[in-house]
Amino acid sequence: MPAVTFGGMSDHALRLLREQPHLAELAAFPFNFDLTRADHGEAVRLASGGPLEAVAGDDTGGTYFVCGDGSVLYADSEGSAGIIGNSVDEALEVLVGLPGWHDHLGLAPADGEEKIRAAVAETEEEIREYHGIDDERTELRAGLGLPERSPVELIGLLHAALL
Repeated sequence: MPAVTFGGMSDHALRLLREQPHLAELAAFPFNFDLTRADHGEAVRLASGGPLEAVAGDDTGGTYFVCGDGSVLYADSEGSAGIIGNSVDEALEVLVGLPGWHDHLGLAPADGEEKIRAAVAETEEEIREYHGIDDERTELRAGLGLPERSPVELIGLLHAALL
């Protein structure tokens, strides 16, 4: 399957996920970016009328869409939606670096490093009670060529995308 290309942008990580089943499995579990769940079930449209392509979903019924400018829109099953990255690569940086990212939507870079790190650590400890994430995160980042960023940087990326 070809890489998604809109407006001259291409997403390297999405192409790799589509070509390498093992990486796709890691993205799906435990990071909840599942290429096999790309059907949202209900029509999703941008107010601008711009193009959307469903590329993945999560275990709560939410769907990740690539917009015409390459940004990634997440639409949940309750009708809420928002941009979570300027590209699939950036969105995956957030999803892999901040598992449980939904819990951090209220955080902003202005909250400071201590508060952000504490919130992320708490969420990750809850996830670790049921799933491994550390080795999986390292393997997926390496396989997709994603940089390792601090929770503060990732909250900054997410916050900037949501604005």
